[in-house]
Amino acid sequence: MAQQQKDVGYSMQAANKIIDEIMLSDLVNSIPPSKRETHTNRKTRAKRKDTRRFVSIFNRDEVVKVSRERSSDEHSAELSKLSKEQDMKPLVEARERHLKRLSYLKQKFPNFKSVIELYEMSLAMALHTAKKSIQMRPLLLIGPPGVGKTRFLLELSKALGCDFYKIDMSSVTAGFVLTGNTSQWGGSKPGFVSQSLRNSKVANPIFFVDEIDKTREYGSSNPLNAFYTLLEKHAANTFLDEFLNVHFDCSHINWLASANYIEHIDAAILSRMQVIHIDMPSDNEAQVIAQSIYDELLEHKEWLALFESKLSKAVLTKIAGISPRQMSQVIELACQKRFTRSKWKPGRNKLRLQANDIVIPCVSNKTPIGFVHE
Repeated sequence: MAQQQKDVGYSMQAANKIIDEIMLSDLVNSIPPSKRETHTNRKTRAKRKDTRRFVSIFNRDEVVKVSRERSSDEHSAELSKLSKEQDMKPLVEARERHLKRLSYLKQKFPNFKSVIELYEMSLAMALHTAKKSIQMRPLLLIGPPGVGKTRFLLELSKALGCDFYKIDMSSVTAGFVLTGNTSQWGGSKPGFVSQSLRNSKVANPIFFVDEIDKTREYGSSNPLNAFYTLLEKHAANTFLDEFLNVHFDCSHINWLASANYIEHIDAAILSRMQVIHIDMPSDNEAQVIAQSIYDELLEHKEWLALFESKLSKAVLTKIAGISPRQMSQVIELACQKRFTRSKWKPGRNKLRLQANDIVIPCVSNKTPIGFVHE
């Protein structure tokens, strides 16, 4: 009995602490910005007024209610953390600059033209509506491995100014990875969905569900169950994180998924998504992609001072036969080989890749993946 009273007393103490934190946060938010901001922030605010539309991603009153219930130390600590976070997040809205970036992206990723054109049409219409937020119907990209889906979606999120989060479904063993597990279990924590949305700077980030066709059901927990709610806008606005026991508005998230085999995907999931088939790039498209990967590599590795900016026709032709995923590895290895052979020193002319620097990977039926020298 004494232990139960002690536990109840601790639970109430933790709840009161969370309530106090929420009340303090609300009090601070009620103070006019001009009275709580520093002089520098006031000048910045005056120069650049924030006109973005904000939406609530969770209900602070619900956090107070849940915090009054008896819970584990981990649960109370996470609720306390949530109570200090902003419940309002801005929506990324369509702008003319986004259309210009998409036009550039279409040149950089020619085999994803159909996806980009969907975004172009959606954004062009959003520009002429009251609610200009960027939101697409869930998309499912079907295509062979290595076609460049992850790289494209990363660039798409940058072009739109949306945060990007990825989960590989081939490694997800239970639904609680997405939804969170009940706080009664030791070591439980919030799920991927709510945690990523909390971490996002905006309310409509891009969530990429990779290899959804490789999802496996373990026991009674099917990882796909969460998507029956998340992919329906009217249901996603009350998505429950089972660890926090708090609902989140996930209705603004932009969902994209990838798969190699459409026949391995549940019909109920397919009915909630628009399917787009992504083919391996043609030879001409592959050469464009190879050049863009080379550009990114030089910039990322800070090799711009070492190598010429354009690949030769001979190099592009030789690389065109491999997948975009393999291109990055092949080009980086070729650059390292050319640099080592040349014994380059500062002050010399920039290096130019040669066709004989390229080592093409291949797959044999008798041997593991390796490289063929040509």
